[in-house]
Formats: sequence, C-alpha cells, structure tokens
Amino acid sequence: DVATKSREKTAMLFTAQEEDAGTIRSYLEANSIEVSSWNQNGANWIKKWQDTKPFVVFVDYVMAQKDGLFIVKNIHHHEPDSKIVFMHSYSGFSANELEMKALSAGAKAVIQKPITETKLRLCIERFLDK
Repeated sequence: DVATKSREKTAMLFTAQEEDAGTIRSYLEANSIEVSSWNQNGANWIKKWQDTKPFVVFVDYVMAQKDGLFIVKNIHHHEPDSKIVFMHSYSGFSANELEMKALSAGAKAVIQKPITETKLRLCIERFLDK
C-alpha cells in the first residue's frame, strides 16, 4: 500500500506549470508524501535540494533559469541514489532522445505529459519497492 510505505516521505517539485504541480501535489499528499518545496524557475535549485534531500524529486524539462537535464545531472552528481522523475511534453523521436538523455543524466523514471495519477502511482510504487 503506497500510503503505508510512504509515511514521513517528502518530495520536491521543479516545474513552472501550476497545473502539473497541483496534480503531483494532490496525488502525493493523498499518499502521505509531503511536498517540501516547489521551485518554479530553477533558481537556487541546489540550495533548496540540499536543504531538504527529499525522497523523490520531480523535474520538468522546461524551466525558466535552468533546464531540467541540468538539474537532473547535478542532483545525480551529488547524490547518485536520488529518486528523480523527469517530466516532458515532447513526442515522437525527440521524446525518445530526450528520455534517453534524462536517464543517462540520472533520472530514475520519466513521465511524458499529461501527468496522470496512474503515471505518478507507477513511479512512486517503483521507488517504494526499492
């Protein structure tokens, strides 16, 4: 059961999309995972991440100041076991190429938008099983 296994867990969101943040926050909080921080532009990302060291990090590819691949790569550099979910809205060949880059950079999962509860559940359950 996701809720039982995830008590006292935290998450951090890096996305400029309020709708995505709301969907993720609603799902996580319904499953006892607290959203400790929501960063909309990528600024000061390293300090925010270091201050919380969250259970899971959701990183959108498109950010105002830093792109998501930069953030994924650097979090992975500091903490190789970090559970990072990379999110994007690309499709076709460009999506496959981007997903491979994200996984190579250190993402442990990829979600292609639109974000749904099913996609979130599959990611979180995989992380809780490890």
